[in-house]
Amino acid sequence: MEGHIAIIDPDPVFARSMSQRLLHLIPRSRISLYSPEDLSRDPSLVLTEDVILYDETITDQETLHRHTGPSGSACLIPLQAQGAGSRRKMTGSELSKRVQEASAGISVKQDFPFPSELSKDAGIRMPPADQALCRPKGHMRILISFADRSEREKYAAGCTKALLSSGLRIIRLDLMSGISMVNPFRRKSGAREYHECTSSGISELLLQLENCKMDPDEILSYVQLGQDGCYHFGLPLRADDILSCRPDVLIRLLHLLRRLADSPEENTAVIVVIESLPFQVLKQICSLSHELHIIMPPQDFSNGKMYEWELTDLFSSLPPNLLKFFSESRKAGL
Repeated sequence: MEGHIAIIDPDPVFARSMSQRLLHLIPRSRISLYSPEDLSRDPSLVLTEDVILYDETITDQETLHRHTGPSGSACLIPLQAQGAGSRRKMTGSELSKRVQEASAGISVKQDFPFPSELSKDAGIRMPPADQALCRPKGHMRILISFADRSEREKYAAGCTKALLSSGLRIIRLDLMSGISMVNPFRRKSGAREYHECTSSGISELLLQLENCKMDPDEILSYVQLGQDGCYHFGLPLRADDILSCRPDVLIRLLHLLRRLADSPEENTAVIVVIESLPFQVLKQICSLSHELHIIMPPQDFSNGKMYEWELTDLFSSLPPNLLKFFSESRKAGL
């Protein structure tokens, strides 16, 4: 059994302190952090962790069972000390004893270092060239960008070029604000028969997925061939159509795309480019891909500690065999 621990607490400072304590006790464990609001806001959230530490004054076991499913076998540990007259979160020896008892027999297969700790044998790699962006196993890539638009599109273009050279049909899905997207159908100024072409396929598709089930091949009617050689869903009708969409609808769409990418008859690759989605949603989406690519801004332009915390938490929730790559943008003018 894999050593995956969830901490559900409204106090993020306490939760992070506890996670550091647990990582000291069980160095190769994987820890995910949630707030009680994450459970109430997202009914589709499924907790797959082996051990769940929770604030029982706010989150009850009935709520947890709804998010672990009827067959959930997670060990639930309330964080209030037994017999305490008032709320007192367990720390030190109390917490150590309970977690050690609950995690006895847990075997962790892989840990997830942050880029500053990477080695050649790590599961997270820095891609040196286009060949790192196209792998023979699986054809669904998720690109999460924290860089500016030009760096994001430069990286996506490299990925597209590598996959096109393999003879694959490529479907690209952008999950971000419509304002942040590049119109894939826009012709260069002065081109023959120039006209502004904007597809609203993504908005219509999301509405359909909210109301009915679809087969993977049905989503092909919502794409058009773009100037880059990829099939695109195009820009949304309203800028926030994607960001305001329910997470379960986005996950349903990713499931359909994954089935297309896995089908031997379709010969299809899928590139999903993501920007500004909440990390709790990313945890559920990224696990559906074959590869995860993180596009980082220059170190001098980013809050390294915040990135480190959020990405480590994200990686801890993902399958250990999912390939991960980092690319750091260069400073302007270099």
